Amino acid sequence: MAETIESSQTIISYQETKDLLYAVAGLLSITSAYYDIVNDRQEKERTKYVIKGLIGKWLEKLSPIPYINGLTDELSKIVKRRLWEIIPDITEHLFERILIETVIFKNKALAGDDEIILETLADTLSIHTVLLLENLHGSWIDWSNYPVIKDIIWGADDASTKVQKLASIVAISLVLSTN
Repeated sequence: MAETIESSQTIISYQETKDLLYAVAGLLSITSAYYDIVNDRQEKERTKYVIKGLIGKWLEKLSPIPYINGLTDELSKIVKRRLWEIIPDITEHLFERILIETVIFKNKALAGDDEIILETLADTLSIHTVLLLENLHGSWIDWSNYPVIKDIIWGADDASTKVQKLASIVAISLVLSTN
């Protein structure tokens, strides 16, 4: 009986997390679109605070993330655009997938999911991470200038470690893009 309760609690927790992630992603898209069309400066500032708060809520579901020496330095050189500026350029569907899949894939990596499945998830998250970074940068990126990031995206880490490191890239990039 206890096993069933634990199992159903896990399912409920997973579904609640997924629902929250979809809500945050949807609200970020709506709020960013609103930022794009509003003309009032004070309203734009309020919208930025809402976006920062939604990213904070997303980070709560993602944390903790592993520390990677040199990653923040490289990302701070890449991230040149603010999150509210890229939403018109990055599709709503892709942005939603990045937010939701980063958390879900990281949790699967921590749970020790099957290696073949994790490799597929790592490949998907790698592609999404590159697209996110190029949008936050504003143009194509010469990855040879960013060895830490290049090693994470195209390196030979095991899939579980790669997914967790990619989650760190996404998280730090989103934080940098809202500050």
